[in-house]
Formats: sequence, structure tokens, C-alpha cells
Amino acid sequence: MKHFILLLLVAFTFASAQNISFSNKEVIKSYSNFGFTNPRFSPDGNTLYFAGENFKGIYSYNFTTKTTNQINDYYGSGYNFTFSEDGSTIYFRKDDYVNNKRYFSIMSHSLETESTVTIASDLRNTNAPQAINGKVVYQENGKLQGNIASEALNNTPIVEMDYTSIVLYLNGNRTELDPLGTNRYLWASLSPQKDKILFHNVGENTYICDLAGNILYDLGYAAAPQWSADGKYVIYMQDEDDGHFITKSDVYVSSIDGAVTAKVNSDDVMAMYPTWSPDGKKVAFSSADGSIFVYSVTINEGE
Repeated sequence: MKHFILLLLVAFTFASAQNISFSNKEVIKSYSNFGFTNPRFSPDGNTLYFAGENFKGIYSYNFTTKTTNQINDYYGSGYNFTFSEDGSTIYFRKDDYVNNKRYFSIMSHSLETESTVTIASDLRNTNAPQAINGKVVYQENGKLQGNIASEALNNTPIVEMDYTSIVLYLNGNRTELDPLGTNRYLWASLSPQKDKILFHNVGENTYICDLAGNILYDLGYAAAPQWSADGKYVIYMQDEDDGHFITKSDVYVSSIDGAVTAKVNSDDVMAMYPTWSPDGKKVAFSSADGSIFVYSVTINEGE
């Protein structure tokens, strides 16, 4: 009994020593005719990028000048776009419809020259691209493609989704991971330290596993989860629906072990699709009315 009480005391002390707080709210208002979603910080954290409604188009907001600009108006381009490591290029997937069929193109856009280049086109089954080791890589028909595909296969772990399967590319091997035996997953992503995988079991909980698929942590229900840069925390949304529409949604930050959790948004805001800044000092999310909210975040981990 004494050991049990001591264990509870240690756990309580650990949780109490950590405190997560949010401040300096900034709101980027939606346009009069449509809203924004899916925010992403630039690598230097000075600019916030986000999608238009239904992921049509990419827009930018400069924190210094407080101005919003449109990067493109391509269908699908706002879905899981990413950046080169130096922040000079945006990589994205563009959707085209031909004879009632959807085709994809992998694109790059230079923020310096404002030029757009097609990397690959007429694809039927491909994910949004990833930027790895300064280059772009993407999965098509269950195979890794791109201008560093062979290098990435041999040197750097890459996590992709193949429909609802988690796929790990490592050391020249393609491995489908099924940590829970359901093979029904969403939002799988590799930790910044490249040693853990964050994923959501469809309609149920969100988990963290190692690269062998062994479950390390159960975060409970946590939709659209994103890693913090140090890999110690996760930001996510907890949404409710009536079977047709989302009726309630809040954004939380949690330590990866679930010991410390803090709500980001106020009760009057329906918050969705959150993200972290690269330095971990800001978080952002979109709201039901199409606005983007940005907060400074302070995490006191104690001693």
C-alpha cells in the first residue's frame, strides 16, 4: 500500500511540475466569400500558410506585415502541403478532373521566383509529397517515388499512408505496420527524432508506437494529431458530430504519455486541424467560420 501511495505521489508531482499555457491570441479573419483551413508554419516561423475552403488554393499570412496573399488556386493544393528545409519552396499535390476521374500532379512552387513546376503528373493513386533531405518524395501505387527515392529508402525512415495502412520505408525495405491488428489507420506521421510513429485508429483512439509497431502510448481520442518539434508533445482536435456535420471541436496539447493536457481554444470557438510552429513557441488552428487562430504557447516542464 505504501508503494502504491508513493507511486501516485511521484506521478502527481511530475504532472504538477509541468504547466502549459497559451497567450497573445491573433486571429486571421476569413474572406467574405470563403474561409481558411489546414494552417502550416513556414520553417522559420515568420509566415503562416493555409488552405482555402475544400483545400482549394494556398494562402500566406506574414506576421510582420499582417497581410494575406494567395499563392495559388489549384484544387487540392492546400491538403498537406509541405516545405523545403530552407523554406524557399512549397511542395503540394494538385487535383484535376478529366471525364469524371480524378488525376493528381506533384508540384513545387518557388517562393523566391514565384514559379511553379510540375514534378509528376497524371497520377491516380498518390499521397501529398514529403520533403526529406532537401528533396521531394511521394508514394504512388504503393511505391516510393521522387528524386531521392533510392537514397531515402536506404538512409532515412519514411512513413506513408497506403489507403488505411501504415507503411514504413527503411533500409531498402517496405514494411506495412499493423500495430492494433485493425489495419484501419489515419494521420500517421514520423516523430521529428525519427524513432516513433503517431497514428489514429479510425473512429477510436490515437497511439504512438516504435518503428517495429510496438505500442508505447495511448492518447485517447485525438484527431488530426501533430508532433511538437521536440517530440515530447502532440497537438490534436477532439471533435463530435451528428453523423453528418461536426457539432463540437476543441484543440488540446498533450504530453506524449498523456500525463499533462491543456485546452487551447476558448469554449465559444469550434477549433479544428491544429499545427505547431517549428520552434514550438506557437500553435495555430482553423475555426468553423473559416478563421485562423494563432497562440503563443509556454510549456514549463519544471525541474
